[in-house]
Amino acid sequence: MKQDYDIYDIITRSFTGKLTSNEEAFLLAWKKESQANLVEYLDYEFIWKESGRFSGFQKRDIGAALRSTGKKAGLYKNNRRFSWLQWAAVIVFSVGLSTLYDFYRESEPLHDIPELVYQEVSATYGTQTRMILADGTIVHLNSGSSLKFPVSFSGLESRKVELSGEGFFEVNGQQGKPFIVDTKLLQVAVTGTRFNVDAYPSSPHVTIALVEGEVTLYRETARGINTLTIMKPGEVASMKSEENRLYVNAYDNLDKFHAWTEGKIVFVDDPIQVVVEKLSNWYNVDIEISDDQLKRYRFTGTFINEPVEQILAILSRTSPMGYRIVPSRKLEDNSFSRRKIILRSK
Repeated sequence: MKQDYDIYDIITRSFTGKLTSNEEAFLLAWKKESQANLVEYLDYEFIWKESGRFSGFQKRDIGAALRSTGKKAGLYKNNRRFSWLQWAAVIVFSVGLSTLYDFYRESEPLHDIPELVYQEVSATYGTQTRMILADGTIVHLNSGSSLKFPVSFSGLESRKVELSGEGFFEVNGQQGKPFIVDTKLLQVAVTGTRFNVDAYPSSPHVTIALVEGEVTLYRETARGINTLTIMKPGEVASMKSEENRLYVNAYDNLDKFHAWTEGKIVFVDDPIQVVVEKLSNWYNVDIEISDDQLKRYRFTGTFINEPVEQILAILSRTSPMGYRIVPSRKLEDNSFSRRKIILRSK
């Protein structure tokens, strides 16, 4: 794409409505040219809205200020694309100088730019939470999970939320405004669909189970957007944090991946590591596998509202697994440690 304009000057002035029709067409074509361009634009837009007091710039060349400050800060080394936090420092510094200049040069009224307000909802251990977002999307949060999201998606080009833990999403479709779930390890982009995301910080992997519709999995890197796969209904994708590889498998029945929304814990021919992860997150306990022989066995069962002791007793009766429960203890700050369960062979 031929650069007939200074793109950074165009981006800056687009937020104040000071573009000509030709410049607006150029900016639109630049955003459509690549996913990396679109993400970069959204980063600037987010920073602008977060810095609402910096507005009304007519007299200074903001694009030049961004480039100049960026070079001094070393943000152009190795042609890398840096995080929005680094750019925020550059923009606030550059725009701050321009604001002071304009304030004393000309007393023009500043335009109020609404700030992007976020809300965070959490589900305490042993419970599940259901919520409806501003766009009509329904989200179920599993035990020990949290979701950070904008109070309103109005004026945004995408509907991006941040998940820590496990969530089941029933996304309300909006043409041209994708819904994005950010799990840090990877991102899930959809328009309207139903899917489960398991992304507990303590887990070594992220798992996405697609019940209905279509989702695109991608990763944001310093070099831009890296599309991993487009999932179809009935598929389950998993990526380990220490690997740069995505595994995708087809399942006839996905119930075990979202049965928790009905208060159920379901194991279907699962290894002991999966059992440990689910019970740890559901009951907020530490579980240790003291015998590697247990890793050879697989477990099946459905449990509804049973205490962890009862689940362990049932699994122990139907397998060679034994267990010992270490009670919680009072700490120096008067809080209590988590209970610990030690699994072993009988």
